[in-house]
Amino acid sequence: MKCQYGVKKEGGMRVAVVECEGCEHASTLVDRECRTNIVQLLMKEGELGRLVLNHPFVKVFEGEPLMFLKGAAAFVEGVQSIDMAGLSAYEKECGEWQGMRDALTAIREMAGADPITAYQQLRELVRKERKTARKKPVILEKKERNDCDGHRRRYLHSLMEVLTKGELDTRVSPGKESDFYYMYAMQPYVRPLFFDTYIHMTPPPDAVFIKKYEIKRKGGRPLQVALYSLSTRPEKLYFVIPPEYNLSPDELKLLQRVKEKLAKHRPEDSSFMDPETSREYFLKFARATLRTIAEDEGIPLDIEKLEILSDIFAKYTAGLGLLEDLLLDANIQDIYINAPVANNPLHIVWQGEEYTSNIYFSEQDVDALSSRFRSLSGRPFSEAAPILDMGLDAYDSRIAAISRPLT
Repeated sequence: MKCQYGVKKEGGMRVAVVECEGCEHASTLVDRECRTNIVQLLMKEGELGRLVLNHPFVKVFEGEPLMFLKGAAAFVEGVQSIDMAGLSAYEKECGEWQGMRDALTAIREMAGADPITAYQQLRELVRKERKTARKKPVILEKKERNDCDGHRRRYLHSLMEVLTKGELDTRVSPGKESDFYYMYAMQPYVRPLFFDTYIHMTPPPDAVFIKKYEIKRKGGRPLQVALYSLSTRPEKLYFVIPPEYNLSPDELKLLQRVKEKLAKHRPEDSSFMDPETSREYFLKFARATLRTIAEDEGIPLDIEKLEILSDIFAKYTAGLGLLEDLLLDANIQDIYINAPVANNPLHIVWQGEEYTSNIYFSEQDVDALSSRFRSLSGRPFSEAAPILDMGLDAYDSRIAAISRPLT
């Protein structure tokens, strides 16, 4: 089944949004059908700055993962352009390469669904053929031999050019299965539908586990933290998968419906405007709305689940989102959110050591935090007043923020 998608402009960037909800496939590159559709999309649409798979768990490809995917699509285009007629002429004139046609046909058929394996097989095929060509004895007359050798060299050269399409020659190493690349090298940012903060769901392949611990929070499930060293970088990795990122699609849809009802809600008083009490207001609103939806539609929702979902809703509407959990971690001294946020993970100073993380804030996150800090501090924070310094007493922390035009 082909994917339904649209292309739009965001900040001068072409963005393809694929509608994956309701699709029977897994909305992941590890899924063969999904991968095939994504490769076809990239071959058709050309230059994209971002690829979004819309699903209860939204996946976003940009930067190096998207470049890798584009390279795979370019390689598939190259494979499809292989001159099979030229191969037939060589077979007829020189009586050689009887097995080459079958091998290339299999690679062409495979490429659209598994470009990495197709690339690896074509590279190995060319390597063996070049090695064989150097050892082949002279059987034909000299002129005929020269003609055949020239034809063979030209054909192998054309296959070598296909191998350089999309720069896969610089990205794909021998000895690694294709799933390694689909799972790690092309790993997207992931966020549930209800949230704007993206995370990487798996540590990088060079990560070496150090330790794990948990951060407890009132009213919600604890956050599990894992620390890793990285063999390719001097800094270490602070890795989390927040509990809300493990919610079921149905639970995420419930939260989304509460959010939609909030947009239409007309408050009876102004308590939601008070930055000190707004969180409690949104917590109660979520609790009441979730209970109503569950009762009306016969959805089982016990008290513990109700409290957890309500806490998550308040955390990402009136609270500080995932930043709250990090501020509760007594091991962290500093948290850095650097622009451009979509490309820079949060950096953390953990017990005096520098750590990168698997957390990527979005522009929407930054805007929401800026608004929240303005409300809590009662101070301006804009291009006219681009520096904000304030205390966050609830977390025994201090916020220092710098905005345009100073950043």
